[in-house]
Amino acid sequence: MQLLKLPNELLILIASNLGLGDLNSLLRCNRALSILLTPLLHKLALLDKDGLAPLYWAAHEGHEHLARLLLEMGADINVRSGPNKKSENKLTPLQVAVCSKEPSPTMIKLLVERGANLEAKNSFGNTPLHDLVSIDPPTPHASLLPSISLLLSYGASLSAQNIFGETPLHRVYDGPHCGKVIPLLLDKADPAILGVQNRDGATILHKAVQYNDITSLRRVLKMQKGIINIPDSNRETPLQFAAYMGYTGIVKELLKGGADVHLKGFGGQTALYWAEYYEHVDIVKMLKGKGAKVDWKVVER
Repeated sequence: MQLLKLPNELLILIASNLGLGDLNSLLRCNRALSILLTPLLHKLALLDKDGLAPLYWAAHEGHEHLARLLLEMGADINVRSGPNKKSENKLTPLQVAVCSKEPSPTMIKLLVERGANLEAKNSFGNTPLHDLVSIDPPTPHASLLPSISLLLSYGASLSAQNIFGETPLHRVYDGPHCGKVIPLLLDKADPAILGVQNRDGATILHKAVQYNDITSLRRVLKMQKGIINIPDSNRETPLQFAAYMGYTGIVKELLKGGADVHLKGFGGQTALYWAEYYEHVDIVKMLKGKGAKVDWKVVER
């Protein structure tokens, strides 16, 4: 008996027992079958795949057309899913699109423009922006710069902190392309958030010193000079940290910005103490030129 001569009810019953791939092939065989079975294909597409929400799976695999279809059919854009059974480890489609092996800018754009929650956090408290600015994908990172700009243009928060107290501006230094990403973030940053401290007490200025990022340091100081003497949890200021590391250019910029040379760290050490201790001769000269003196009776850490 020819397939098309079977009753529609029987055809639907047969098709409902096929996998998505086989059903899709069947639809392509005949226009009448396509008209009859497309609603069934749509219905099956909304069912979980291997325990994963279909939109989550589509976002993870980069299937943009399927994701678009699912959204048009009413799929929850912020559904949390994932292979881990613990609810706190489940991610939204946007989160998994950002964290996939090869993030798709077009998938990210689709989800953001359709209203994905930009502040959804994973178990580490990271938002999609936290993850996007710090990932190291196999594809050129330049292709993700528009995605970062898109999230920022839709209002992604730069002040959101993860469980380590890090904002996206802190996290960007964990990625390999911070030099390209930081300007995008600073363009949108409210100067007030530049003084936000992470769990170790570090501001974005401490991070710039840590990575010897003189370009970002100059810009941050221009935006918010008031954070120049904020100490971290060890009571170390950016100047003390720079003197310790021997970053002559950074020390010069901090002194130009008005950094206090007399402040002491947790053990009583000043910036000059560290410069003398590690024999950073040029830094010693600069600090002494600003009136710094060493008290060698400080308590050694």
